[in-house]
Amino acid sequence: MKMIKLTGLGAIAMMSMMGNPVLADTDAALTRYWDITNKNMPPALNTDALSDLYAQDGVMLHPFAEFPDGPLVGREAIVGFLSGMDQKFAEWTHVEERRFIDGDTATWQGVGRGISKASGERVEIPMVFILTFDDDGRVLEDHVLFRLESLQEQLR
Repeated sequence: MKMIKLTGLGAIAMMSMMGNPVLADTDAALTRYWDITNKNMPPALNTDALSDLYAQDGVMLHPFAEFPDGPLVGREAIVGFLSGMDQKFAEWTHVEERRFIDGDTATWQGVGRGISKASGERVEIPMVFILTFDDDGRVLEDHVLFRLESLQEQLR
């Protein structure tokens, strides 16, 4: 078994999670979110499973979805946007690099990896998700950040 030494903020975050049920619940909700998301992205897109991840009045802020009308509001709008993933990508998954939990909010940093349907090329995009969860572990707010130019460069 490999031991990992936590220092600085990592140690503080781990110690605070051990004694705080809200942080532990948020961490569990984040793990559930990624397990379900990755299992239900292309090539096996399942919008019903993705829908259950979001609160009825959830909000998504995403570089592809916000313009020109602003953030996506409501479960139906979010899932409508996500349903387009299999038109763009033959495969898609998220690989975690790190996470930080603060109350009901989780910040996740990782990489989105997929295969473009248009070019057949692999794409890899560094991403940050800021997710706020409700008491039932559903996403109230999903703020997705990545450099849009990075994806566009890879899809040429």
